[in-house]
Amino acid sequence: SRYFANADDLRVEFSEIRIALIGDAAAVSLTRRDRFKDRQRGDPQDVTIRVTRRFIRQAGVWRISQEQ
Repeated sequence: SRYFANADDLRVEFSEIRIALIGDAAAVSLTRRDRFKDRQRGDPQDVTIRVTRRFIRQAGVWRISQEQ
């Protein structure tokens, strides 16, 4: 993607990880912090986002749910 193509010296940090299990379903929330140097401008960047993904267990294997 263009985001990663423009990120020199990318460092990714995960924090505040929360997991909620309900039977064969799970929700995982975390804070993701990306620190990198913008290749085009040369500026240091610090991007923080909160991410939540849903998972389902099928035949004993956890998979990312397509329903978001």
